[in-house]
Amino acid sequence: MKKAAASSVSADGATSAVEQFQEETLMLSYASVGALSILCKAFCPPGVSSGSPSVRHSPDYLKPLTPSNVLERLSAILTSSHLPTQERGKKALKSLLASNNADKSLLDEAMKRAVVTTDQSDTNNGRFFEVISQAIASSGNHGFTFAQALLRAWAPGYDEIPEHANFRSRAMLRNELLEMETEAEKMYWSEEENTSESEPKMHSFCSRVIQFLEPLCPSLREKWGTVALEWSTSCSIRSVAFRSLQIFRALLPRLKTQQLALIIGRLSNTISASDDAVKLFTTELILTVHAIVSSNNFDMSLLPQIFWCTCATLTTTVEQEFAEALKLLESLLKIVDFDDPFIIEQLLARRPLEWTGSASLQPNLLNGLRSSVTTARTLRILQSLSEFKDAKIIDSSNGRVRDLYTLSLPWCLHSMIAEKTGGDKSTDDALRRFAENIGDLAKQEGRVSIHKIMTSFAKGHFRTKDDFLRQSVASLREHYGVEHWTEIVTLLMGLVLNRERWLRIQSMQILKVLFQQRETRNPVELLGSELLMPLLRLLETDLASQALDVLEEPMAMSGGLAAKHVLRMSMHSRTLPNSQEVDSVATVFGVPEESGWSVVKADELRDACRSNLMEVFDTCSMPTRPSRIEFEPEEIEVLAEPSRVEDLGGLVQNLHDLTTFFQDDIKPTSMNGAVPNRRLEARVAAILAKSTAHEETVMDIPSTPFVDVFRVAGMSSDEDSDQSSVNSDEELDAFYFDSPTVYRSAPNGSHFP
Repeated sequence: MKKAAASSVSADGATSAVEQFQEETLMLSYASVGALSILCKAFCPPGVSSGSPSVRHSPDYLKPLTPSNVLERLSAILTSSHLPTQERGKKALKSLLASNNADKSLLDEAMKRAVVTTDQSDTNNGRFFEVISQAIASSGNHGFTFAQALLRAWAPGYDEIPEHANFRSRAMLRNELLEMETEAEKMYWSEEENTSESEPKMHSFCSRVIQFLEPLCPSLREKWGTVALEWSTSCSIRSVAFRSLQIFRALLPRLKTQQLALIIGRLSNTISASDDAVKLFTTELILTVHAIVSSNNFDMSLLPQIFWCTCATLTTTVEQEFAEALKLLESLLKIVDFDDPFIIEQLLARRPLEWTGSASLQPNLLNGLRSSVTTARTLRILQSLSEFKDAKIIDSSNGRVRDLYTLSLPWCLHSMIAEKTGGDKSTDDALRRFAENIGDLAKQEGRVSIHKIMTSFAKGHFRTKDDFLRQSVASLREHYGVEHWTEIVTLLMGLVLNRERWLRIQSMQILKVLFQQRETRNPVELLGSELLMPLLRLLETDLASQALDVLEEPMAMSGGLAAKHVLRMSMHSRTLPNSQEVDSVATVFGVPEESGWSVVKADELRDACRSNLMEVFDTCSMPTRPSRIEFEPEEIEVLAEPSRVEDLGGLVQNLHDLTTFFQDDIKPTSMNGAVPNRRLEARVAAILAKSTAHEETVMDIPSTPFVDVFRVAGMSSDEDSDQSSVNSDEELDAFYFDSPTVYRSAPNGSHFP
């Protein structure tokens, strides 16, 4: 460099040039000072001394350049009233922050200079705030934490509090901020975390922020919560709306009617949706209402709207949403006394005028007994509701005792078996209390035999399970055998859908005895062979023999779907290409999920559920109804990478070739395995034909043997060849129609195919 300086001038001036270079090098010995010199010269207004080290020698310029020194110079530049200078200073500050986003001391110092009041927007502090806020909003790697951006800007406000001596000192505030910054990684949540992982972090972070800032702004919780709720109910970006709801639950301010209306209105747009992402958001909405009810500052004036919102939500078609609605109802039962005339009057007075379907609790809860996911909580709620004598809200029809008594029988049978093996005593105590409550309600209706049976069970007077079963079914026949047989059978068949093994077994035992009663042979008002679908679904499980025992009982079914349609819907529902086709013709159960959850006419039920929620929204006296907001589609990164798509296409082709190769070997074996299934369908079709026949011809049909139907494994090739003729479609169809009613119309007016 020295030689370059000497060669750039004449020989006479070389000496002076080298001396000047050495002097400049000495003054700019620190690289940071040199950078400051360049900044000062570049951004100094015309006609004003830049303060450059090369212009004025000062010992201060030879000190190490700290973040405070750099920001001090930039602060002086940003103080200028010269607009081009301000812009150059902003650019310099932006570049400095972007290139040093890991320098904690620099960011802290910049944040201190960004503290600005409303009357200081046109100052250097205001310009610091402008640059920093833009950096935070536009860059994901800005380096500023939310604790820094929010808390440090508010900390000086403690000095302005009139009684600031009663609050924490500046040193204590500084230490608390440092502690929060140290724990930042533990407090922050990522987008990939689920609710159970992220929500505790949100609660911890928000509570610490509120604790720090609430002395400065007593209404901060309400204001922050209002903004979070508005974002959650109006934002079309699902992830933002999702997290905003979680932040609202973490803050949980005291709710107003207008804010509750926002939640109910949004819920009416998303409940029972088919999209998985929308289902998750709907679950978050119900969780939010649950958190409101469980909070210590719950406003009881909102109880009517929340209660009817809960009733409407219980009619959802989505299992997880129903499960969350059960939790919400459990919390409501802790604060609501349905035997209090004042509460009942208030609830009935605020019930929406236009309500679709049942407006009672118990009928909407029964569907939860079909699912193994929701059974336990549903039964627990029904046990709680049985404590109340007033039925206006619970179930104002004559079916309250009938349904409670019917659904309790499988649990009673299971309890009697568990007593011999040492079951859970707390569960038995709850069940005995449930039986006593049912007995009291039955006595209130004048059903003496039910009262005696339930009281005897609660006291343990039954010696055997069979004795209890026989008397229980006899009492059902006595009180409900004439007009309500269909409701009882439907409820018990719904329990057979439940994946819980013992519940299926006990329900089938009751059904077997029930079908032996004379009333079940009368097809009047029965819903047809679709009622048998839960039993037919068990024919390919290890409970096939128990299901066949029930199906073998003489019964008459009238109306509904054709028997052959029910058979295929039951045994092949998991392989149907479009479950909506089945749902469009089903009238009792629909297509069950793996847990047993099932809804019939899902589209109609969803429309009714949303309509009822909108009616609840109207009771909040809002000026306008909420507009429908559709979430923006989620970005799929894979679709934006052509190379990966090509690789995926090749992989799919390879897998297809490999599958084809192995299917050539597997095909003969799978055909052998299909033999018993086809034979099973044929034999079950005979049962359906017998069940749907007219009463005078039922006794003429011989019982169908099922001894060898389930011998799937261990069949020899000789047996396969001997039975090959049975597998032809012509012979199977002939077997399907081997019924005295083959040439007659079905009771519903259709013909068996």
